Parts: sequence; structure tokens; C-alpha cells
Amino acid sequence: SSSPSDVVQHDLFPKISPFLDKHLLFPLLEHIQKQSIYAEDQVLRVQLDLLKKTKLVDFAMDKYKLLHKTEEVPEEMTKKRALVVSQLKELKAECKALLSIIEDGNVEKAKPQKGDRSEKSEKIYRDALLQQAEANKISTEQVEALYKYAKLHFECGNYGQVQEGGPLGAAEFLTIYRMLVKDSASDNSLSALWGKLAAEILLEKWDDAADDLKKLRDIIDTRVCSFFMSLTMY
Repeated sequence: SSSPSDVVQHDLFPKISPFLDKHLLFPLLEHIQKQSIYAEDQVLRVQLDLLKKTKLVDFAMDKYKLLHKTEEVPEEMTKKRALVVSQLKELKAECKALLSIIEDGNVEKAKPQKGDRSEKSEKIYRDALLQQAEANKISTEQVEALYKYAKLHFECGNYGQVQEGGPLGAAEFLTIYRMLVKDSASDNSLSALWGKLAAEILLEKWDDAADDLKKLRDIIDTRVCSFFMSLTMY
């Protein structure tokens, strides 16, 4: 069998980590930790260094306590947590009218059933959302606030529904944002799709992730074709 030093020598984590979102690195680090190919403290320090660059404050606090064998955390961590909670409350207030629409009974009824990813069901849900948004005079600014709210949920580690009927998270809010945004080709709309894909990978919703990967491939192919066609005009 391979010795730990052999496994370390062939470990691909250092090579692929610069190309992955930080949130996608944590499941890999958890796996590495279970394999015991690196010293426990070494993995914890890497996790903690990465966590400092995110808003996964509670996770960072847990890793700090494990690494330093204490129940106390630095004041800066406590302050950062308070700031993140404050930002969530602020953005939630900005999205209040839109969140009420999402929870509306008629909109809920139009929501596709679990596992139903058909275009027809998606259209019914989108139409219900758009109808309510128009009736409630939802502004472009409110729709963009939902994007920020969804992004912050992702950054805090609330990637989406873990089980049917559970609290909504980044994946659901980003889906709704892309249905409501007027310019589906905007940078935020594309970023929302990338974020939704990352959230679905982290939630291990592989069928949804595969669908979004196809959508991203189509968008990228279209943009590349448009770029080359524009070159031929000169």
C-alpha cells in the first residue's frame, strides 16, 4: 500500500485549488482531513486561512476552536459575524416585497414539483412570478437587491434547500432572480447561473447541476460565436 508521503506527492489539491471557488474547496479539504495524509493541525490551518477570506463565520469559529483547543474566539471573528448578520437583515428588508411574492400562495402552487425540470413547468412558474411582480410594481432595483441577497446567502454557506419544504437559500433565490431579470444576457444573470451551479454541486443536486452546466455551455458557445462573427465584419 502507498505510504502517506507517496499520497502527498501525488495529491492534486494544490494544482486544482487556484481554479476553484473557495466554497468548493472545503468539501475537498474535509475529504483530505479524513484520509489523514496531512497532519490535523496543518489541514485546520489551511481551512482557517481560507475561511478568513469568506463569510462562513460560524464555520471559521468552529475550526479556530478545534485548532487552538479553546472555546474562545478572537473579537474580530465576533465582530465579523455581527456585520454579516446585519448585512443579511438589511438586504432582506430591501427584498421584503419580493420575498412576499415568492411566498405567495398562487406563486407557490405554480412552482415545479421536485424533479420536474421541464421547460413548460419552468415557464408556468416564471409567468406566475412576473405577473405578481408586475402587480406589485417590483422595481429593477428590488430585483437586483435579490441578486445581492442570494449572493450573500451563498457566501454565508446557505446554498439552498437541503430538503423539500426547508428554508430557501442561494440556489432558489438565484433561480428566481434569473426569471425576473429583464436582461438575461447581463453579467449578473450569468454570474447568478454560475453561482447556482456551484450551490447545486455543494448540495449534491447533480441533475440540476447538469442542466445548468448545459445552459452555461450554450451561453458561452453563443458568446464565442458572436465574438468571431463581429471580427469578420471588419
